[in-house]
Amino acid sequence: MGANTLTLRKAAGLIKHRAFGSKVDKRQKKMTVLVALLTLVFFGVIYFALGTEPSQASAATQNTDSGQKPNPTAAGKLTVSWGIPKAYSPVRDPMLFPSKQNPEGSLALGGLVVKGIVYTPQKPTAIISGQVVAEGETISGIVVRKIEKDIVEFEKDGKRWKQQVEH
Repeated sequence: MGANTLTLRKAAGLIKHRAFGSKVDKRQKKMTVLVALLTLVFFGVIYFALGTEPSQASAATQNTDSGQKPNPTAAGKLTVSWGIPKAYSPVRDPMLFPSKQNPEGSLALGGLVVKGIVYTPQKPTAIISGQVVAEGETISGIVVRKIEKDIVEFEKDGKRWKQQVEH
């Protein structure tokens, strides 16, 4: 214990000499005192904020995990009458561009999703709802009429529509 006390005294002396020695200017002395004072104020605020009794709101919600009902008289008759809201259902990835659909609702007509196009003048193909198809082929009762560089044209029951690649 004696060695620890001696070490603390040496450390305190070293700090005192460096902070308040004869070669230290007035501004540095002021800053040292202000830092020490603000440190005390900071720890005082933290102690009083965290070291006090729970507030009324937290007293009313204590022991709810154990199945006990909160005591409204302990919290000044504080009651909360709302539940957790349901998650918003159609969540869209904000990093992706919105899908470019035909205004008539091309997805409603056939339920097909164009995921990609491999375009060559000789034999253009497209990836539609997970299947690779070429022009003239049928998928889910819908005929693929034409495949262009960024659009696929479909036909079903005499109705034609175009869809772009979904990103």
